[in-house]
Amino acid sequence: MTFSLWLRRIGSVRQFRARQRYVTVLLAITGLWLAAGCSADCPAGTHAVAGRCTRDGAGGEGSDELPVETGGNHAEGGDGGRKSGSPTSGAGGQGDGHTDGAKSGGMSGGGSSGGDSGAQVSGRSGAGQGGRGAEAGGGGEAGGNPGSANACRVGATRCNGAGNEVEVCSVSGAWMAKEPCEAVCVDGACSGDCKPGSKHCGSGQTPETCSAQGAWTPEAACPFVCSGAGACSGECIPGSKRCSGADALTEQTCDESGRWVDGRTCLNVCANGSCTGSCMPGAQRCRTAKTPEKCNEQGSWEPQSDCAFVCSGEGECGGECSPGQKECSGQTPRTCDQTGSWLTSAACVASACINGACGGGCSPDTLRCGADNTPQKCSPTGVWQNQSRCQFVCSGAGQCGGSCAPNSKVCSGASLRTCRADGSGYDDQVCAPAQKNETASCSGNACVSSCAAPALKCAGSSLCWNLGYGCDQCASPYVWRDSTPTDHVCVPIDTRTLAAQENAQYTMVAQVCNSPYVWREATPDDHRCVTVDIRTRTRSENEAARTRTVVSTGNP
Repeated sequence: MTFSLWLRRIGSVRQFRARQRYVTVLLAITGLWLAAGCSADCPAGTHAVAGRCTRDGAGGEGSDELPVETGGNHAEGGDGGRKSGSPTSGAGGQGDGHTDGAKSGGMSGGGSSGGDSGAQVSGRSGAGQGGRGAEAGGGGEAGGNPGSANACRVGATRCNGAGNEVEVCSVSGAWMAKEPCEAVCVDGACSGDCKPGSKHCGSGQTPETCSAQGAWTPEAACPFVCSGAGACSGECIPGSKRCSGADALTEQTCDESGRWVDGRTCLNVCANGSCTGSCMPGAQRCRTAKTPEKCNEQGSWEPQSDCAFVCSGEGECGGECSPGQKECSGQTPRTCDQTGSWLTSAACVASACINGACGGGCSPDTLRCGADNTPQKCSPTGVWQNQSRCQFVCSGAGQCGGSCAPNSKVCSGASLRTCRADGSGYDDQVCAPAQKNETASCSGNACVSSCAAPALKCAGSSLCWNLGYGCDQCASPYVWRDSTPTDHVCVPIDTRTLAAQENAQYTMVAQVCNSPYVWREATPDDHRCVTVDIRTRTRSENEAARTRTVVSTGNP
């Protein structure tokens, strides 16, 4: 195991103090080890002498010696012997040691015996007397100065002069490059995010400059783009849009470098850098047959006020009527076509033009005679309407005239006067008897015929009969049967004789006849009890009597 590795095992100053007893033993062993001539690790161009590194070929007064330490602060040695080439050295000198490191006193040169090392275990005074000097490489004794001002603590780090590299103190007490720093070296260690003075682009298009401590420091944000090594450039904000071109119809988008790039050309409207709209601003068209619409600045159709009649062409109002509209021009129907123009139809005949169509049953304002001598006039809708009734006659085209009411009748003495059909006057008629045995007269505006006395009317006949024995008078050769006082049934003369004989032979009873007799019933009150044969014959005679009177013959 080398001397340097062995010393490193000792630990830090605080560990050394905590382990004083242990170190005392180790120092004693170290002294023996140094006396034995064990070598220490020395940098190139030096060699170990009594535990110290001496430059090759050095000797005499003031030779620089490098202490071999395991840590802690450097020591400053006292004055060494200055006899050059003496087989023995003078006083070894006194050294003031620091508290954390054991020192070998102030021996210089390379004596054959170290003598007393003068090292104190406590390391507080560090004063000791050296033994005899030894010859070092043929040189005389050298007291030397063990504590050079350029010495450093092994393992310590620092930043180089440029501040971009870490240096470490080697076991030889010399500073050596340890590692370069990507950013900056601060307090002997690499630190920071950047190299001081460098620039780049941060977030939000903001340039940033690296500070002396290696931290990015933002500056004022770029108006458009931050690019490269934190330089502001461009003419627009990336991702923004606008409309360009002579008619502002070209889409433009700002690219990542802050330059405007042309896109498509819009057909209608470019708004906020994007094509939009469904029409060219200012264009017109018909939305419906009557409503025009106009394209607004945003490229949207907006309805305008309705046309009075028709919207045609490129949203223009025109025409003289609304399509489908109908009306009458006098008695001539007409209809409005799709262009808003009137189309005339044939005039109405014997009818009226109503709402642009022929209808009704007459031509407006024409006249005629209605029922009961009442004139009628055709209304505008083709309907006959009654006018004031004529006093006598309505004739011709609904004209009133005449001197009497047609077919009206009045009596004038025994004559009946009848008004002619045209109401121009009366025709007289002398009333005459309607039939034989009648007399005529005019009564109640009608001729009346009545029986002339003593003629009379008989049931079952409309004639007047001049009869001496009344309406029951029998026609020749029949006579009344006279079976009872009211029996006027016409029978042959023999039957009347037979009835008289029956009256003499049979008896009248008020109640029921004794069997086998029955009532004869020649009249309703004939309760004479006779045989059944007589009653049967009597009933037959009653039936036949209807055709045996003078009235039944129909000849007054």
